[in-house]
Amino acid sequence: MGHHLKLMPAKFVKAFVMGNKSDAADARAICMAVQQPGKAVAVKTEAQRVVLALHRMRQQLVKFRTMQVNRSSQQTLPSRQ
Repeated sequence: MGHHLKLMPAKFVKAFVMGNKSDAADARAICMAVQQPGKAVAVKTEAQRVVLALHRMRQQLVKFRTMQVNRSSQQTLPSRQ
């Protein structure tokens, strides 16, 4: 049909919003942002998305483990009075 997909960073589109936030203002900002050269974001492949998801899961596990270690060390320390 002749449509071309162009993924835009939200920060870039936000620079074109004028006035109060509304659907019409958002559509106008998107239209203006898409017409600017060279600001599109590359679409990630399925493999890239899987790797990113694994990294996020690992970060959450590390954060949870740190919370558990900190909690257990607080419980084993004698209280100062």
